[in-house]
Amino acid sequence: TLVELEDFLQHLDFSFEGKVNVEETVAWICGDPGHLGHSARGVSVGNLCGELLEDVLADGLSRDAKVYEIEPLIMRRGQHMRCPRDGAASAAYVDGIRGSKNAGASQFMLSYTWGYAVGSIADTLAQFCRSHALLPDQA
Repeated sequence: TLVELEDFLQHLDFSFEGKVNVEETVAWICGDPGHLGHSARGVSVGNLCGELLEDVLADGLSRDAKVYEIEPLIMRRGQHMRCPRDGAASAAYVDGIRGSKNAGASQFMLSYTWGYAVGSIADTLAQFCRSHALLPDQA
């Protein structure tokens, strides 16, 4: 059963000192398109408006930083892990974040340019969530 599988994976997680993400492993086994490595996995609005912006500020940049200016920060997130889709030496930002509040099955496609300010992107997405009654951690 799913409960037995979750219990087993929690034991496995303990055995591997926290290197197994139980939630994402169950999602992968069940075929959830939000699981790590799935081509439909996307970053949540909650992550972009929260953790990502916090990381931008912690790196000494501002909300006005352009997408191309935060590229090193984005690249760092997956640089020490293998890409779960093709096995390449580094992975995408979406593969470097964990938890269903940070990433999951994509619902919308965002088109932007490298010259947009990250704060403006985050604000626009937050407003989209408010105007469509969506929870940022689930959009």
